[in-house]
Amino acid sequence: MKHTILFVAVTVVVTALFAACSNGDAQKKTDAPVKINSAVEKAINIDAESNGKTIHVLPGQTIRVKLEANHTTGYSWSLKSVDKNVLESSDEGEYQSDPHPEGMVGVGGNEVWSFKAITSGETEISLVYVRPWEKDEPPAMTFKLKVVVDAASTQLAINDAAEEFKLTEKDNGRTIKVHAGDIIRITLESNITTGYDWENADKVDKDILKLDKNDYVSDPHPEGMVGVGGKTVIVYRALKQGKAKIDLSYMQAWEPDADDIEKFSVTVEVLDRP
Repeated sequence: MKHTILFVAVTVVVTALFAACSNGDAQKKTDAPVKINSAVEKAINIDAESNGKTIHVLPGQTIRVKLEANHTTGYSWSLKSVDKNVLESSDEGEYQSDPHPEGMVGVGGNEVWSFKAITSGETEISLVYVRPWEKDEPPAMTFKLKVVVDAASTQLAINDAAEEFKLTEKDNGRTIKVHAGDIIRITLESNITTGYDWENADKVDKDILKLDKNDYVSDPHPEGMVGVGGKTVIVYRALKQGKAKIDLSYMQAWEPDADDIEKFSVTVEVLDRP
């Protein structure tokens, strides 16, 4: 009898938990736009094997360069050059000693340098392994990495962190939060055979959002059929931190003051990528 009561109690608890989780998921689906291509990593980890290579990253992403070092020898990595208008960085790396018994001396380790992409552009990270007081001596080692920061890049070979937000008429008036590099895809019913189209797609803050595409896609129809409706697909890519508003008007371009103009607007808040 005790076993039966215990089994029933456990079943009730599990059922309740499952229902709560299902309700939570349903709420999330209702409140949030669809996301695809979820981030694999938020930061890009680089080591000595990338010396001399080129990488492509998104604005807001962080690059962590990890290089072997041994501060007990007097040597350390020094930042020789980087365009700080493109990559934000500190002037010193973080030294991490290898695990070792207490009291042991002469232990090596690694230095980790962090660089945060802040805007589109190109620069080279140049690091040299030197003793700071030996001004005229050549570096014992050098490390160089070319970095291309491009919000519209399709060459994110190391880390595709971009997400796509898919919006429709039901998202009219909303505010959405995205990260630098994310895509905002707006799909709206339209019929250009009537002379109407969604206008003003290019009238956004171009420092915050880049208009990638503005296409009309006709619905499937028999060959030769006229007057077929379809959808207007407008795609933006978030460039950097800030807030921008997208205001679209479904109208005939030659009648900008008509009374029956349909509106669609969404506010996009772009956050730095963690």
